[in-house]
Amino acid sequence: MTSDRRRFARNLLATGTAVAAGAVTGALSTDSRSRWYRRLRKPPWQPPPQAFGLVWTPLYGLIAYAGARALTTASAPAGPETSATAASGTEAPSTGTGAGTETGTGTGTRTGTGTGTGAGAGAGAGTAAGTAAGTAAGTGAAAGRAGLVRALAVNLALNTAWTPLFFAARSPRLAMVDILALNASNLTLLRRFLRADRRAGLALLPYVAWTGFATALNGAIIARNPEA
Repeated sequence: MTSDRRRFARNLLATGTAVAAGAVTGALSTDSRSRWYRRLRKPPWQPPPQAFGLVWTPLYGLIAYAGARALTTASAPAGPETSATAASGTEAPSTGTGAGTETGTGTGTRTGTGTGTGAGAGAGAGTAAGTAAGTAAGTGAAAGRAGLVRALAVNLALNTAWTPLFFAARSPRLAMVDILALNASNLTLLRRFLRADRRAGLALLPYVAWTGFATALNGAIIARNPEA
């Protein structure tokens, strides 16, 4: 197994565990057979209760997969750029040595030595630049991964909170506040995922769309049940 696959497997285990925890919490908090819920006036376009489980199961899988892909890409070491910079720094000494030897043979030892030393300094500068670039790239990757982890954690927390607010607290209005915040979090997460890995962002789109539908449904229930 390659290092990228190992990283993806570790990230998928982490995101899958977090998503599963939220799913279990939601399932335990949902009570669509309660008298309170059955008495709520609902829009005619609301899906039957069993449809929600059928929809959320693949959506949770997509969230875990998309999160793992984005985190794996964000934590991947900088390869081509760093290697190219290091290579340019390494090649410079051989160029300087060649110039020094040829010039020294034709015009004298002093000129050859001076030319070789100048090339060596250039090689040192190239190596230093390559090291600095590699360090900066590593720091940027760590910051990007940390931002992704925070965005995903906030999103899953908002997602998990909706069901207890709606069913356990019996407060469609509090649930509406939560789901509006979740929509904003979805857009932030989608932007970050697309920036890190296009496939990860595309995999998140069904979740974003379904949350928008759920927001409309939440609002319709509030409108039809002003006393709730």
